[in-house]
Amino acid sequence: CHILSCEGDAVIIDCGSYTDYEESRIEQYIKDKQLKPIAHLLTHGHLDHIFGAKWVFERYGLLPYIHPLDIEQYLGISTQAEMFSVPLSTDSLRRYNTLDHNFRIRLKDHTITFLHTPGHSEGSVCYLVTASETDTTLPLILFSGDTLFHQGFGRTDLPGGNAGLLYRSLETIMQLPPATIVYPGHGYPTTIEAERAFLRFV
Repeated sequence: CHILSCEGDAVIIDCGSYTDYEESRIEQYIKDKQLKPIAHLLTHGHLDHIFGAKWVFERYGLLPYIHPLDIEQYLGISTQAEMFSVPLSTDSLRRYNTLDHNFRIRLKDHTITFLHTPGHSEGSVCYLVTASETDTTLPLILFSGDTLFHQGFGRTDLPGGNAGLLYRSLETIMQLPPATIVYPGHGYPTTIEAERAFLRFV
């Protein structure tokens, strides 16, 4: 779970909270920082990224945004749970918002858009955060989900995975400015510059 905030407003990205303890930690962080969640964004529909969707809706009234090509994954969380032998203690949230080409969220002086980056799943996306046009000193921020990791990238052997599409998505991401800060769905933050060197993209 990532939480991006600016002047009190906050966006939750991939709330994968599975236990009461995890939910309480997220809630306490939001309370301690005096944040107001305004959106819940999903990078894709795999169960470890959507476990907390129902809780976020019940606690903050936010339906998650998801790409149309991953709605089937999102609605099929029970099937995914059976595949990985993960017990579900509650019914899943069946409602959602659909990402489309008009999607844009303003977070004070920042703007959040998305890049469709299929490969890990058909509807995988990355969220790109740009600062105000009047402040060009701040680097871009990319929430890459399971498309790009620190010294790695997402697996393609799950339903909806496609190695060729993932490679093309990585090519697209590598065109971002080198200083772009990347927050993956798992593991350590990185930069586009570091991953270009690791993946040998020019």
